[in-house]
Amino acid sequence: MKPKNKILFILHDITNGGIEKVSLNLASKLNMKYDIDIYLFQPKSKNVFVDQLPDNINIFKEKKLRGKAFKFLKIFIWLISYIKKNKPDIIFTFYPYTNMIVFCINLFFKFKHIASQHSILSNDFASLKGKARIYNSIIWKFVFKRIKHIIAVSNAIKNDLIKFLNISGNNIEVIHNSIDYELISKLCSGSISEPLNNYILFVGRLEKEKGVDILIRAFANLKKSGRNYEMIILGEGSLENKLKLLTNELECHDKIHFLGFRSNPYIYMNSAACLVLPSIFEGFGCVILEAMACQTPVIASNIDGPSEIIEDNINGFLFEKNNEKELAKKIVGVYEDKSMVDAVVSKANITVKTYINLEEKYDEYFNLVLNEEKTYEA
Repeated sequence: MKPKNKILFILHDITNGGIEKVSLNLASKLNMKYDIDIYLFQPKSKNVFVDQLPDNINIFKEKKLRGKAFKFLKIFIWLISYIKKNKPDIIFTFYPYTNMIVFCINLFFKFKHIASQHSILSNDFASLKGKARIYNSIIWKFVFKRIKHIIAVSNAIKNDLIKFLNISGNNIEVIHNSIDYELISKLCSGSISEPLNNYILFVGRLEKEKGVDILIRAFANLKKSGRNYEMIILGEGSLENKLKLLTNELECHDKIHFLGFRSNPYIYMNSAACLVLPSIFEGFGCVILEAMACQTPVIASNIDGPSEIIEDNINGFLFEKNNEKELAKKIVGVYEDKSMVDAVVSKANITVKTYINLEEKYDEYFNLVLNEEKTYEA
């Protein structure tokens, strides 16, 4: 029997984040065809999602690393040791940082490297400051131009890479993120422990790019107009305290519930009137598909990424980013126009089914890469 090809996934951790959930789903679905190892270079002390992986997937966990230079060196040394011992057929990376490290190692060992990009790189660059902005610009452009195989999870990301890095795009394959529709459908059944129903829901990181402050301001305007809505915010992040202070300032703290991290956000989606994704920028928006799988209408910023999934008033609702007044109107529409919502949810259920079983496209791409002239020399 021919041995299975070995693939190493390199991740920060396996958590409730978009990239991590996609990789968890992908590894679980492909583990019968490939011998998969996963290297976590920034794992948390406790992680419920690691237990969801099949037993035949090996997990390598790095100890908590401090300092960028030390972290780079530690990962670099570990990977060289792993490559010499295990001789992987493909190393699969998910972040610009690890793309860079693996690219450097690949100069010496010449293995198959596939880099995936899950965010708008030019937006990542715009958020940098000082020296980091200068050297990342130089390094990213140098590395991405020379990586032979890149997967972008949306057309928006591919187009941004081409424009921002000034590359042809011939080495970039678009494969959208996939969700486990059957699993989500099972997990979304049941009821939440909180005595709430028909609330507005946000699920995601509490960071600037997610635009949660815009959602809170829209909600506050609705409360002032006399509408007695409730809202649940699921997630953690650096802006949590600032966002809580904002709810106090806008006098809507009694109606907005910060519940932190939940390992199963789908039961909250199932009981929500709508899910809102008010992002300032977004590479794709996997949470949109998850809400659609829970039969929950979605309102999202009309930006690259979400607009690839949602057609306004057809399978979801779009609003101009940062426009709290338009967002408020969209929320009111969800509560007051049931016939339109029913039609949108019905269309969304058709849409979401086009984003399942996409691991088959990854399998096809992996085979394409593997069947190229072998270059491994370690």
